Amino acid sequence: MDVIKFSQKTKQEAERLLVYGNIVNILSKHGKVVLSGSYRYDLMWGPDIDLIVISDKPKVASYDALKDFIEQRKFQKYQLGDFINFPLKKRPQGVIVVLILEFEGRKWEIEIWFMKSLSEDDRYFKKLLSKVSPKQRKAILELKYQRDMDGLSKHQLDSATIYKGVLIEGKTNIKDF
Repeated sequence: MDVIKFSQKTKQEAERLLVYGNIVNILSKHGKVVLSGSYRYDLMWGPDIDLIVISDKPKVASYDALKDFIEQRKFQKYQLGDFINFPLKKRPQGVIVVLILEFEGRKWEIEIWFMKSLSEDDRYFKKLLSKVSPKQRKAILELKYQRDMDGLSKHQLDSATIYKGVLIEGKTNIKDF
């Protein structure tokens, strides 16, 4: 498996999905849009896209954006999670909207976080991932591939753990996690 080519193919699909759903245009009406996660850093593997919308009123912005997406009727499933009123330790303080759609043969999830500012984790990973070498990129993608082959979910071994393992600890084997 050529992990670099597969990652590039996944990102191209993601770009087409973003256009199909008019996602960035809709979100731009509700705050400052930040493309994040594996999409931003060319580390895509699975069919998911992470975005952040910075807004002074994240609850209102998330509800209004969700309404816009529902009215356009381009997604199969819509979810909303309130982590402002119902905080969890491993989740940022914000509201998440998730759009789900079978697109080009794969089930895609678009996770959109509405927050007042970038979380500490977002700032940390922005700094950490901004200088990934080609060798590190390949190691990360190979670990994501191995995670899939071993049947591990992203909840069992998340991308953030892989990024830290490769970039900070120099891990290159799935068994080291």
